[in-house]
Amino acid sequence: MKVNYFDLGLYSGEEMKHMLYHIFPMIGVSEYNAYGIEACEVFSDYCRDQFREDEKVKIFNSAISEKNGPVKLYYAKNQLGHSIYKSKNKSFSVIEQSEAGTHFNAPAFLTTPENVQHLRKYFKSYGLQLRKYCMDFVAENNHFEVGYDTKADLDKEKCEITNGILFSDWVQKNVADFKESFNILKINIEGAEYVFFKDIVENDLLKHFDIICGAGHDVEKVPELSEKLKEHKKLLDEHGIEIFRFSDWKPEQNAPMAKIILEKLRIKRLHTVD
Repeated sequence: MKVNYFDLGLYSGEEMKHMLYHIFPMIGVSEYNAYGIEACEVFSDYCRDQFREDEKVKIFNSAISEKNGPVKLYYAKNQLGHSIYKSKNKSFSVIEQSEAGTHFNAPAFLTTPENVQHLRKYFKSYGLQLRKYCMDFVAENNHFEVGYDTKADLDKEKCEITNGILFSDWVQKNVADFKESFNILKINIEGAEYVFFKDIVENDLLKHFDIICGAGHDVEKVPELSEKLKEHKKLLDEHGIEIFRFSDWKPEQNAPMAKIILEKLRIKRLHTVD
């Protein structure tokens, strides 16, 4: 049976790599298509490079939203928490000063020599310039110098404009075999879970997802959605939506995804034969 894997909120793509290149081979899944949706342009570009050799993987620079069209993506200090909801992330200083000097942290996966072009673009998104990069291969350390972009306004709101998509519209246009396939969803979209689940329930798509995994509980972190929290939890409960833990953060706490997928595949195949 054909398997579709949807990764909403790719970031570095580590969960997708683990699913496609570790779990799938372990359970004998070779016929698949994978769709990654990442709102941040720098991270989506990075992931395209990571999966460029796999023709079964397609990466989209978009954000799950309540409608199609441009939407603001507000940056988080820890990079992982970028969100379409402004209230989720507190304001922060791009430049950190300490006794040790001036610091600007970047995601570790961008700081390797082969990803310098992504690192440069990352700094540029914050109004900074990567002026110098060098690698100490003996000590296995990398060093880089960052300076102000003379054209940058560092007090400007830290966000980017990205492409907002309503998932029910997007999947109809991009995944022809969605309703006939075994569909696995990984979701970690920093509060937009609210509009996503509401959308797939209202458009009768929930029944086509066989497994939902990831984090999926970020709605409660968004103050502007506080009045929607009870509605969101009620929606999950009434429709029996179970989100299995699957994350590259503290992976030892993850659900046994290989076992879960095998069992649900077995059941679906039986029902398909009937």
